[in-house]
Formats: sequence, C-alpha cells, structure tokens
Amino acid sequence: MWHIDIEAPRSRGFSRFELAVVVTIISLIALPLLATLMRYQGIAERQRMENDVRDMQTFLNLKLLDFMLSGDKDGLAQLPGSNPVRLLERVPINYHGEADDATKVKEGGWLFDQSRRELVYRPISFSFPYREGEVGELRWKLEQNRVSERSVRLTRKRQSGIEAE
Repeated sequence: MWHIDIEAPRSRGFSRFELAVVVTIISLIALPLLATLMRYQGIAERQRMENDVRDMQTFLNLKLLDFMLSGDKDGLAQLPGSNPVRLLERVPINYHGEADDATKVKEGGWLFDQSRRELVYRPISFSFPYREGEVGELRWKLEQNRVSERSVRLTRKRQSGIEAE
C-alpha cells in the first residue's frame, strides 16, 4: 500500500548562497547612494565654511564703519593681523581657539594661528570640493587694504602665497 505524505516540507529560511546574493544586491544599490551622500556632505561643509567667512567679512565691515564714524584710528590700526573670529557676536561651533601651531587644528574646525596671524580651516570631509589652487587647509588674514589705509579686508591666502579674493 502506498503512503502519501501530505505535509509540505519545512522551509529552513535562506541558504547562505541566497543570503550572499541579497547582500551583494543591496551593496550594489547602496554604493552610489553613499557616494552621493558623501559628495553632498562635502558641499554642505564648504557652504558652512563660506558662510562663516561671509559672517566675519560682514562683522569686519560693521567694525570698520564703527571705527570710521567714531574717529577711532587706534582701533582701526589694531585690526590688521588680528583674529577675525573675535569680531563675531557668536563664534562658530567648530572654532578651537588660538594656538602658535596650526597643526593643532582639528579636521572640520577653525583655529587662529598666532605665529602667522592667520585664521586656518581644515576640512573634515575627504569629499570637500576644493577649488583651483586649494590644497589641505585654507587660510585667511586681516590685512590693510592697499587702496585705502582706512580700510581692512579679510584675504584668503593660497598655499603658494598668492592672495585670492
């Protein structure tokens, strides 16, 4: 007599091969998404850095106007080479203070290099979108304007020593 087993065989889940195929497919889908996310992270970091510089330039202009209106020539004379972060009402979250050695600046942060009298920014993201002539850390300095001795400007310094506007 014939015996027929009506019960269906029990499934034990994914085999290792099926699991490896699923993980591979998910990885192939996620890689372009992660690359895009990292690119946008670098763009956001650059935008935040440029906003901080724009804020410093705005507060520098306000300070210059204040010195000119009050006739404070001594205050105006002290601006070149000073720390532009001190002009801000609120320092950036990633500002690490002043030091004699710019190598102490943490990635993604600002530091005022007292020995060179320059403000230094070191990007954190390896996807930071550098522009032509930019390598590694970026630097700015408050300098006397060549056109008018009653004006000071925040100038970005290139690695080769050539100034950039």
